[in-house]
This record gives sequence, C-alpha cells and structure tokens, in this order.
Amino acid sequence: MSRLDQRLLKGAERQRFAQELRTLYEDGATVGELAWSHRRSHALIHRLLTEVGVELPL
Repeated sequence: MSRLDQRLLKGAERQRFAQELRTLYEDGATVGELAWSHRRSHALIHRLLTEVGVELPL
C-alpha cells in the first residue's frame, strides 16, 4: 500500500517542485500520473500546476 507524501511544500522548494511538474506535464504526463509518481494528491498537483501558469482542462 502506498501512502501519500505529507511533507509541506513551502517557498523555493514548492516553486522548484511546481516547475518540475510543469515540465513533465508539458512533456506529456497527466495530472494523475504526476500525482501517482510523486505520491502527492491529484488536487495538490492540479493546484501547483495552476500556480505556475498551466491552463488545465476542466
């Protein structure tokens, strides 16, 4: 059973992670794939992507 990573992301660490997610998303990864591979919630991945300017489909 895999557990979600519960560490808080703040400041520069959050920004770096969000930018990494953006690159992966723009290279074709889905939000679900990013959530699974980084052990984070779908909602957090979605929020981080929108914070770095990614326009996600509804």
